[in-house]
Amino acid sequence: MASAELGVGVIGTGVGARVHAPAVANTPGARVVALCGGDAERTGALARKLGVPRATGDVHELVAMPEVDLVCVASPPHLHHAAVTAALAAGKHVVCEKPFALDAGQAREMLELARARGVRHVMNHEFRLSPALVELRRRMAAGELGTLQQVVYTGAGTFARTQQGRLGDWWFDAARGGGWLGAAGSHRIDSFRWLFGEIEAVAATLETRVRHPTTRDGPVEATADDGFTLLMRFAGGATGCCVSTAAAGAAGPPDRMVVMGDAGTLTVEGERLFAGGPDGGREIALKALQALPGEDRVQTLVRHWMGAIVEAVRDDAPLRPDFEDGWRCQLVMDAAREAARDGRWVRIADGG
Repeated sequence: MASAELGVGVIGTGVGARVHAPAVANTPGARVVALCGGDAERTGALARKLGVPRATGDVHELVAMPEVDLVCVASPPHLHHAAVTAALAAGKHVVCEKPFALDAGQAREMLELARARGVRHVMNHEFRLSPALVELRRRMAAGELGTLQQVVYTGAGTFARTQQGRLGDWWFDAARGGGWLGAAGSHRIDSFRWLFGEIEAVAATLETRVRHPTTRDGPVEATADDGFTLLMRFAGGATGCCVSTAAAGAAGPPDRMVVMGDAGTLTVEGERLFAGGPDGGREIALKALQALPGEDRVQTLVRHWMGAIVEAVRDDAPLRPDFEDGWRCQLVMDAAREAARDGRWVRIADGG
């Protein structure tokens, strides 16, 4: 490591500036030393606002800075591969936003390079720190559900409608990694793998309900999905269903996941966990993550996750989810897109 204090370079002036940079700033032993973005004027202004000493529009300039030990890649998905490979080639540790890549081939290439360079490589699937999911996993491991049988997840949001005029046009462009399967589905797939084991096969539908959205750059024709349904078969024999949309006309109830085993049922509703279900079930007390004033849920989770990343880099210790998890998540998303296109079940490729 270049210094006693971990120097972090953030690539991306959207979620990178809004979430990653503040998370680093509030993590003891780390600081943001450089910010990189495509718009030089915007990047410079954000760097000054955030108190970041250096700003650049060149990824290669950022990763070459000796004071940068860890690179946070929070640019749009189609730019991940170039940024991650540049950082790895420079010998930097890397944390990458989801979706990891445009396809599993890109993801595998980044994983293999990270392994060859011997650096820490981490995915930003921060929901693994959700207290409800952590307790759910603990109770499943203790045998509270018996043998897992079925999982049903539902989520209804208005993101694709209420964010009109605020999103970059890439978000609605399938060729650049946009869409709800990558934005939200990647989180769900990572959580399912972590909680319930590997996904063996999928069937899927992908929907585009908002076909002519308005972006920051004006109206576009959407080619990416804003809703999906996944049917899953897990390697352990359980089945699952995940239904999620960003294009509802009005927000639905909190996201809900019902996990059913032959000895019991556990339900996650928003940030709450129930033995049984919310109607008549017993709510399980959870210890909330400490939040800073003004933080939203994602900012709190990412800040705690950043603390774990900094510790792993300092201790030269492995940390999951890593790029292997990002690659395996991408295998499932690739299979889901193939399944939706062909109208059939698709087995997940075994990449070894």
